[in-house]
Amino acid sequence: MKMLIKRSYCIIFKNTMKCLIIPDKFKGSLTSAEVSNAIVRGLELTQISPLETIVIPASDGGDGFLDLVQQFKKVIRKDILSLNALQQPIESYYLIDERSKTAYVELANTVGLAHISSELLDMEGSSTKGVGIQILDALTSGVKPPFSASSKPRRPNCTATSV
Repeated sequence: MKMLIKRSYCIIFKNTMKCLIIPDKFKGSLTSAEVSNAIVRGLELTQISPLETIVIPASDGGDGFLDLVQQFKKVIRKDILSLNALQQPIESYYLIDERSKTAYVELANTVGLAHISSELLDMEGSSTKGVGIQILDALTSGVKPPFSASSKPRRPNCTATSV
C-alpha cells in the first residue's frame, strides 16, 4: 500500500509504514523543520505501528536556503552591513565554503519581503543593491566568479537565490 501525504511519501514495507518527508517551508508561516515536525506529529496521531519516518529538510532557494546550506556543508558565516530592498541599512550575511571558494547568497535574506513592513512595499522603488554589496564583498574575500542569480545555479562558484 502506498500513501501520498503532501510533501512526503509513505509506503508499507515488511509490515512497517515507512515515510520519507522532504518539505520546503510554508512561506510566511512555517519553516521546513516546522513543516517536517507537523507531518511527523500528524502521522504519529494516526497510531500506525510500526511507523518509521525519515526527515530531510529542503529549500526552493528562497527563505531558509542559507540555514539548510549550514546544516549540510562546512561553511563560514560572513556578517555584513547591507541594504534592504528600500535601501535602508540592514544587518545581513552570506556563507563561504573556503575549500571550494564558493559563496552562498540568499536574496530573501537581504532584500526579501520579511525585511519590509507591508505598508512600505514599493515595487518601483525597490532594489537588489544590497545583494550586490554582498557579492562584491564575497569577490574581495577570494570567492571565484562567476555568480549565478537564480535558484538553479548554472555555475558552481556562487549561488545567489531569489525570492
